[in-house]
Amino acid sequence: MLRFTVESAISGREISEKEIAQEVFPPYDPESNKVRSNAIFLREKIDKYYLDYGKDDLVRIALEPGPAYRPEFQYHTNASAVLRCARAKALMEAGNLAAVGEAWTEFWSICREHPNYALAYAGKAEAALIASLLHPVIGFGPLSEWTERAVCWARQAQKVDPHMTSAYVLEGAALLMSMRWSQAKTAFTKALEIDHEYTDRSFWYATFLLTVGDLAAVKKIILAKINISGDQWQTLAISSILCYLAREHEAAFGLSQRIHRERPSDVLAGVIKLIAMQDGEYSEETMVILNDISEFSAREFKEAKGAFFLPWEYLPIKFDSSPRRLPGLIVLALVQAGNKHEADTLLLKMKSEKHSDPLQMAIAYMAVGRYGRSLAALFRTIKILHPYTAWLVRLPIFDPLLNQPRFREMVADFDDWARANPDIECDEHGEFVD
Repeated sequence: MLRFTVESAISGREISEKEIAQEVFPPYDPESNKVRSNAIFLREKIDKYYLDYGKDDLVRIALEPGPAYRPEFQYHTNASAVLRCARAKALMEAGNLAAVGEAWTEFWSICREHPNYALAYAGKAEAALIASLLHPVIGFGPLSEWTERAVCWARQAQKVDPHMTSAYVLEGAALLMSMRWSQAKTAFTKALEIDHEYTDRSFWYATFLLTVGDLAAVKKIILAKINISGDQWQTLAISSILCYLAREHEAAFGLSQRIHRERPSDVLAGVIKLIAMQDGEYSEETMVILNDISEFSAREFKEAKGAFFLPWEYLPIKFDSSPRRLPGLIVLALVQAGNKHEADTLLLKMKSEKHSDPLQMAIAYMAVGRYGRSLAALFRTIKILHPYTAWLVRLPIFDPLLNQPRFREMVADFDDWARANPDIECDEHGEFVD
């Protein structure tokens, strides 16, 4: 009924109750009040929709009472903010850090101009989380403060709109990445209470399920996402990461191949493709991928450095000036390819440069069999709250350390520590209190 009335209005055609009955509720019965009763029901559904899922729709439709059944169209009261948020959201789906930086900056600006617009705070939180996950690939120093600030931005969105499911999902994800698992569980539980279906198909919720070991639920979310939007870069990229973390290496490799075919210069696809290779397979191809990653990530590094212009004053960002991206993975690939001498040479260079990412140092030391040094680097990685800290001890790449007693102790201590961490403090404007 709504479709028929809207399409008629757009075409400029006046319609009657009889025409609606003939078109939507045939056969026509002049004694029936089916059109009128359904119109009342439809108005109630429309009102409910705009209080919930449709509260951020750019155009709102109203079906006013009366015999004409002519819908009215109105722009959202914050139409400018809605359009800008939609643009920023599209930028986040572009799949490179420069675009994510531009999106974050746009969300930041919208929050300044529209302090009561929940969608902008949620967008700012999500852009910060995506940037945190992408940045190690192209050479930023750790951005632990971003995940902690994202918690506050998500909570500010909740303050503006207490029923915004995505705000609780993003709070949960940020708390998870900030190593506050008890609080993360509380946030995701609240999200499930508000909208179970939305939360249950969220990638961010999948990262929580992965952390607590519910791999079956993670696979269910991945399959559902791919069935719905399997052609989108973000869906394929995050699905490939989750498959890798869930030790579904073949699936991770296949998904990264799909991204690589569409976007051969995609850095993240190259990384997933690389780490999904097992037991030294494809050693020649491994080196080709690493060379590509180094070349493309250097380009993204320059673009992203220009995109994040506001945070220079607002947030601390460290750029790793090393010309090699992912040097730890390069050392691992060299060892797998039998080039031990070259791997040792690169590791010495990493030490002399004091590489800013201890995760890469941990991978490099593990690759050459120096497990004690690798564990020490992992401890440093946890201490600075590296973006991958929540999944650190579950990364398949560190499986060679599983037989090390200190590693097993670290895993046990790690889980206890993550559950006991105090909550994050935010001020009244939704900003992190250090």
